[in-house]
Amino acid sequence: MYYTRHDNLTQLASVKIWNKIDVNLDEYLPWHMSLFSESGRIYAIVACTKKGETRKCWQMLGEFTDDLSSLRIYKTPLTDYNSYRSSATVHDCKFILYNATVDEKIHGGKSVDGREIIVAEMPFEEVLSRLKRYE
Repeated sequence: MYYTRHDNLTQLASVKIWNKIDVNLDEYLPWHMSLFSESGRIYAIVACTKKGETRKCWQMLGEFTDDLSSLRIYKTPLTDYNSYRSSATVHDCKFILYNATVDEKIHGGKSVDGREIIVAEMPFEEVLSRLKRYE
């Protein structure tokens, strides 16, 4: 993965310098991410597929190093729902995950095709603590 940094969007047309980001790729393959920041650090909800498995997408939390040279994707999925391009934010120290499901029948849901938007929240420090505990 690579990124570039500019002062405005018009400069993107003439990008010459790309900076590499190392990503820990064990059993999951990232294909989409939604970024958010908290306490000066950049995080990502990374939609991943698992090597050797098709038909299921996992939402994982990724954490960038301060210099953006590396993205650590935690090994434990944030949800066990099959989902698609989720996003998150942290507000008043609470991690809020917006999860778009695919082919999931959720009790009390109104979807006829298994596509729901679900929201979950937890103190962000607890999310990080739980993910680190299972590394």
